[in-house]
Amino acid sequence: MTTDLDVFEDIVFSIMNGTYKDETEDRLFLDKCRDLQEEAEIFNALNPDKSGYYLVQRKLIVYRIISKITIEKAGFDDKQKERLEFVEKGLLSLYWLYMELLVEIQH
Repeated sequence: MTTDLDVFEDIVFSIMNGTYKDETEDRLFLDKCRDLQEEAEIFNALNPDKSGYYLVQRKLIVYRIISKITIEKAGFDDKQKERLEFVEKGLLSLYWLYMELLVEIQH
């Protein structure tokens, strides 16, 4: 289940080690965020009995990546911080979608 979220960890790692390519990686990141949002909504609609576990697992993985960014971004230059904040914002939107879908399940 986590392989599709590994892309985010790879992007964060590439920013931290200075190999991130803004134009290419930004498009990849935004496309992946959209794909995962759509996937979560579809999975939630088609599998209401399994979606709670699915969403909690996804939410925890995204939270772990956001936490890593939050803790470590202080040690990087301004350009890297800007890139990390860009990724962090995108992941936060994905995190909140997972939270909203979990709330919907409970009602």
